[in-house]
Amino acid sequence: MGWTLIIQVLVSLIAAIIEGIVLRIIFTKIRDISAKRLFIIVAPTFFVITFVILIIMLKPARWELEGRVVDATTGHDIPGAEITVQQWFDLTGTDGRFSVRGESSTKPSEVRIRVQLEEYEPVTRFVTLDGRQTIELEPR
Repeated sequence: MGWTLIIQVLVSLIAAIIEGIVLRIIFTKIRDISAKRLFIIVAPTFFVITFVILIIMLKPARWELEGRVVDATTGHDIPGAEITVQQWFDLTGTDGRFSVRGESSTKPSEVRIRVQLEEYEPVTRFVTLDGRQTIELEPR
């Protein structure tokens, strides 16, 4: 998330600088004093509106993946399994359930998940973000 936020702020600042330059050019072309007064009131408003719109547009998409990890042979829940989705991480609870939340520039339709626990064969696969996932681990 850190880089995404930095990029958002930089893009917003660049847009604001460009807007300021354009408004300054327009301001120097205005000869009528009442028009200049109106411009002094209106220009900052446009600046704020543009800045807010850019922040909203560049807000990262949040997503969540929930599921359960079970033993492939017995069907029992597996507590303590390591769940890795991209750079996000979780451990399954005592009921074998997990929930991983992440952010990206656009919401992905599917993500790569890796599930591992020492006593089981690790599983890596792509899963969709619609609904809960059940991951089965094979004993070693």
